[in-house]
Amino acid sequence: MTVALFTWSFIQNLILGLAIGLLRRDRISWLLAAVFLLTGANILTQYLFHYTNLKFTLSEVIWLPDILDFMVPGGLLLYLLRVLNVAWPARPYLYFLPAGAALAVLSGNVVLTPDFGFFDYIRTDLHRAVLMSLLVWKVFILWEAVRLLRAHRPALLAKSKARYGWPALLCVFLGASALLAGIHLVHMTWLAGQYPPETLEMVREIIQLTFVTFNSSIMLAVIYYLMRYPKILCGRPILKAPVTAAAEQQERNRMQEELLRVMEEDRVYLDSALNEKLLAEHLDLPPYALSRLLNDEMGQTFSNFVNAYRVREAQRVLRTDVDKEKTNFGIALESGFRSESVFYVNFKKITGTTPSKYRKRVLRKALPQLEDR
Repeated sequence: MTVALFTWSFIQNLILGLAIGLLRRDRISWLLAAVFLLTGANILTQYLFHYTNLKFTLSEVIWLPDILDFMVPGGLLLYLLRVLNVAWPARPYLYFLPAGAALAVLSGNVVLTPDFGFFDYIRTDLHRAVLMSLLVWKVFILWEAVRLLRAHRPALLAKSKARYGWPALLCVFLGASALLAGIHLVHMTWLAGQYPPETLEMVREIIQLTFVTFNSSIMLAVIYYLMRYPKILCGRPILKAPVTAAAEQQERNRMQEELLRVMEEDRVYLDSALNEKLLAEHLDLPPYALSRLLNDEMGQTFSNFVNAYRVREAQRVLRTDVDKEKTNFGIALESGFRSESVFYVNFKKITGTTPSKYRKRVLRKALPQLEDR
C-alpha cells in the first residue's frame, strides 16, 4: 500500500507539472509547473531514502528531500505573487536562499565527515536544526501567502468565487505542509528516542503515509479544480494590477498622441464613412474608451473633432484652387464630407465664413503674388 501511494502521488505531480509546463508556455504556468515537479521529486526521494537501500548506498545525499522541501514554498509564493498581479520582488532568488544555505551546509558536512553514513545525518543535531529551519521557513511563507490572500480577498470575490478558491487552495497546501513539517520535527526531536524499535517503525510508517496521503489528496483537489475552472491556467494573472492616477494619466496621454497621429499622418478623416467605431478600431481601443478620451480629455464630440480636420483639409484645397477648377461639392467630397450641405454648415461654424467668401479672400491675397510673377 505504501509503495502504491508513493507511486501514485509521484505520478500525479509529474503528469500535472509536465502538462502545465508543456500546454501553457508562459512564465506563470512554468512557475506552477516547477512547483509540482519539485514536489514530485521530493516524494520520489522520500520514498527512495526511506524504503530502499539507497539510504545506505547513497547516504551522501540523504538530505536531498530536505533541500527540495525548502524550494517548494518559495516557488509557490512567487507563483501567488504572479497570479495575483503583485509587483515582482527585486530579488526573487532570495526565496531560494534557505535552500541554497542548507545545500552548502549539508554538502559541507558530507565532505568534512570521514566515511559519511546514514546516521551521520539522520537524528543528529544538524538534522534537527534543518527540520527546525524548514518549519520556520514554511510558517513564514504560509504567513506571507495568507496575508496576500486576505489583502486581495474582496477583489477576488468580486470577480468570482473560483478566482478566490484557487489561491485559497494553494494556501491550504502550504498550511498542511507546515503542519507536517511540525509533526516531523516533534517526532525526530522528542519522540523518536522514546519508542522501542517496533513502535518507532510503526510511527515512522504512519508519518510517511500521512505525508503521501496529504500530498495525493491535495493533488486530486488541484486537478479537479483545474478541470472545472481551466481558465485559471490562462497564463495571465487572475487580477488586474492596481492602476495609479499617474499611470492612468500616462495612458490617456499615450492614447491622445496616437489619436492625433492617426488623424494627421494617416488622415483617416478623409474617409466619409468614418465613424466612432471605425476610428476606435484604428486605435485598437474599445469605442467607449475613445468616447471618454474625446469628451473628458479633449472636450469635443466625435463629430466636431473629425469635422474640424475635414474643414482644415477643405481650407487647404481652397487655397490651392486659385483657378476655381473645383466646385464646393467636389471639395466637400475630397475633404471627407458626404454632402455639400454638411460641408457648408461645418465650414461656416468652424471658420466663421462660407467656403465662397473664404475662396475670394484667399484669391485677393494670391492676385498680387501672381501679378509680381
